[in-house]
Parts: sequence; structure tokens; C-alpha cells
Amino acid sequence: MTDAEWAQVRPMLPVPGQLRGREGRPEAYGHRAIRDAVRHLVDNGIKCG
Repeated sequence: MTDAEWAQVRPMLPVPGQLRGREGRPEAYGHRAIRDAVRHLVDNGIKCG
């Protein structure tokens, strides 16, 4: 995902709880990494065997 695409998508995602002052576990992966992984799966599909 390019920086320009990310700039358009980022405002639509929720703010992580820790950044809003809430307690809890930190996120293991950032929103951008998850978005890139989903985009990769949609583009390439899941190959079996």
C-alpha cells in the first residue's frame, strides 16, 4: 500500500485503545500491516496443496 493510499484509509480505522488512554494489551500488529496482508490474500487467493 502506498503512502497516498494509506493516508486515505487511515482515518476510517479505529484508534487503538492504548492511544485513547485505555488499558489492555498492545496490538501485536499495526493496522497497515494487517491491511496489507488482507489485500495480499484478496489479490492472490489462498492456494491449497
